[in-house]
Amino acid sequence: MHPKLALLIEDILSGDEHFLGGVQRTSKSPSDLLEAVVAWSHSLRRELAEVITVIEPCVRQSVLMSLLPRKAVDPGYTGSLDAAILEHAEQIGIALQPTQIETLRNVCINIRKLRGMSKDQARRQSKSIGELRVERHLYDMLLKRQKGRCHWCGVELIANGVMETLDHLTPKHLGDDIPDGSNWALTCSTCNEGKADSFAWAATQWAHDYFHRGDPVGEAEIGAYQRWVVLARSRRCSFCSLGTREVELHVFRRVRTGLAIPANCAAACIACGRAKNVDFLIPRWAARELRRGSG
Repeated sequence: MHPKLALLIEDILSGDEHFLGGVQRTSKSPSDLLEAVVAWSHSLRRELAEVITVIEPCVRQSVLMSLLPRKAVDPGYTGSLDAAILEHAEQIGIALQPTQIETLRNVCINIRKLRGMSKDQARRQSKSIGELRVERHLYDMLLKRQKGRCHWCGVELIANGVMETLDHLTPKHLGDDIPDGSNWALTCSTCNEGKADSFAWAATQWAHDYFHRGDPVGEAEIGAYQRWVVLARSRRCSFCSLGTREVELHVFRRVRTGLAIPANCAAACIACGRAKNVDFLIPRWAARELRRGSG
């Protein structure tokens, strides 16, 4: 074992006055951590770039949220949103272009629109799959763009047991229903539930390989959240590189002795999976899709 990785593992598992308190520690230097991460990625048969990709979306999401002024999302504020945005940008030393101000303004409007609502109330304020189907030109545009497949896993939306849903790619309270359909995707019910209100997949707790008390522990099972993270991260078959507009992707465990967490998993199409004899995992299907794939 690489000595820096051995030190990292010792630091994590030894703890301090708290059980597993070592998880909250920081390494002595960035170079020590980088060496340990490189060795760890090799142990899990992962490319270093794949490990880094879990970090960058978190930074990007943080930058976006840091650009939003408190005043502009306050329901009691009645002044100009643009003025609040520019005031905040000046405070943090950022110069914004007109198109960038427009984007931030729209995010602020969306937050104010759904602020304080329950999930059910927010859902009633957002477009449903039934309403989208009435707007046939938009529905057909999405269907054609996705070649009739789920945006995330690539299952054919007309397949047996699959329940088609309308997914807001950027959560409704940030992206809302943009009239041109740029914030919509057609997805299966299981992918939609697995995504939940996530924005950047890498910012979810499951992307960081957290194991929740309600997660499946069966040998061949994977939870909806972990499954979605792997699909959102991969988007292509690990072997033939076909994406979700061409094939359905399934999640497999590449470290057979490990938990069904994203670090141990990847995605592949059925043909490549069978050829490579991979360990495909059974998803915890959404309630409306329990008969999915049954013939």
